Amino acid sequence: MAADGSPQISVYPWSPYGIDASVAELALVNEVVLPSGQPLWLNSNDLKNMRRMQYGRVEAPWAAVSVSMLGQRPQVEALLGGITADPVAPARLTLPATSPAVQLSLSAEKQLTSTDPAVIDQIRALLATLDRPVKPGELPCPGAKPLTGTWKLAGTDMAALTFTDAVGHLASATVAISTGDTCAFATSSLGGRVHLPAGFLGRVEQLLGDR
Repeated sequence: MAADGSPQISVYPWSPYGIDASVAELALVNEVVLPSGQPLWLNSNDLKNMRRMQYGRVEAPWAAVSVSMLGQRPQVEALLGGITADPVAPARLTLPATSPAVQLSLSAEKQLTSTDPAVIDQIRALLATLDRPVKPGELPCPGAKPLTGTWKLAGTDMAALTFTDAVGHLASATVAISTGDTCAFATSSLGGRVHLPAGFLGRVEQLLGDR
């Protein structure tokens, strides 16, 4: 917070990033859906900080920015509530045309990676066949946990499926995938949000060799 009591706001470029074991927990996605339909993402640390301290940081993949705010709790909530975006129509997932590798982060202890072109094509095809876009008002589902006075979490600790280079440092897209079958959905950093059939994440894990 500034010396005069006003909140501090910082804006940084954001892009999907490769995930290694040391930062895998940070890659888990917690999602808020704005009234426009666009997502805001918080990693695990950001979610804890926002609940405990006078600090907030959110990622807006559709704007390719990360915004952090420091101030009194009411100031931070007011700033967060002022984040808006142009409305977007419900759509299927937008995906990269190709990728040398994919990495699925399930927790700080568990990541699954493949550089096999056949496996990557199967995962991409599995995502591309999802044809039930989430409609306005369907998220968050009943019972969603409140995050601020106006926000509720649509998804918590979602797995992060990252399309990355072969060494895991540069990435073109992240797809956040619900880890349960209740009110399950997936959101792409490139655009689109869809409902998921039961067992979808398990199918992705199987393709990546997790038996």
